[in-house]
Amino acid sequence: MPGPTVSVILPTSNRADTLPRALASIQAQTWQDHETIVVDDGSTDATAAVLASWARAPTIRCIRVMHGGAAAARNQGIRLARGRFIAFLDSDDRWTPDKLRRQFEVQRRTGAGVVHCDLLRILPNGRKRVMRTPDVRRGQVLDRRTGEYQTKGLGIQSVMVDACVLDRAGGFDPDLRALEDLELLLRLARITDFAAIHAPLVHYHAGPGVSTGHLAVARARRRLLHRYRDAVGASPRALALQCAKTGLAYLRAGRPRAARRYGRLALRAAPLDLRTVLPALLPAWGQSRLLALLLRLERALGAD
Repeated sequence: MPGPTVSVILPTSNRADTLPRALASIQAQTWQDHETIVVDDGSTDATAAVLASWARAPTIRCIRVMHGGAAAARNQGIRLARGRFIAFLDSDDRWTPDKLRRQFEVQRRTGAGVVHCDLLRILPNGRKRVMRTPDVRRGQVLDRRTGEYQTKGLGIQSVMVDACVLDRAGGFDPDLRALEDLELLLRLARITDFAAIHAPLVHYHAGPGVSTGHLAVARARRRLLHRYRDAVGASPRALALQCAKTGLAYLRAGRPRAARRYGRLALRAAPLDLRTVLPALLPAWGQSRLLALLLRLERALGAD
């Protein structure tokens, strides 16, 4: 039997309260030729009961894995997928009804291996803002204007990818417990074209997801620096920025020795770059109290 056009991979872990909203947004798509694979990553709340209530839906399949993290859960769903295209949704987010249809229209017109869109970020206090998806260039690692990884800000919930291209890229890195989507998208950008839809077709509810933890972020940033060291090292500004961010992540995680190391590397790379001096000095000096104050200010302002 031929498979559906698209397989939707939805990992979840203890999100029984928001999972129905995510599933309902998939079922409400105006493009109906799809299947949904829910991967329950060891939930201990009422997730099993929620999934049982959806069991009669012929297009939904559910499997259970045990605490492998978001990357491993998504990879398990990918292995079971039958669609020509793969899309991803997190269990605390939702799509607008026209999301898949509009992405198929763009894919048919451009032939891009990845089609992505803007997100509407919704904070716990109800504040909203549109997160514009980046314009990704094939073959690049960095945004040359900013020194950031070029797929920063591209939510995996917004992505529809050709399954053959995803297979060539190799799926998510299961050793990463944070930033695994950013890293996969960098690998995809090496081998295929991206097409952007600048409309918020995903409602992203900010808060803890399947993958959390400051130490996980710090370790992921260290791995990214190592994996893409040639591209990052070729730009002093980018090297300083990424080392400073790694140092801040270690400082947040309570690892001041590692934080100081990356802070010193950042200052050595670009000592006169005002954009990176302050983030580099915080871990270099080990100023955890000042960092805590800045983090509280970020949360109050709803910053990233």
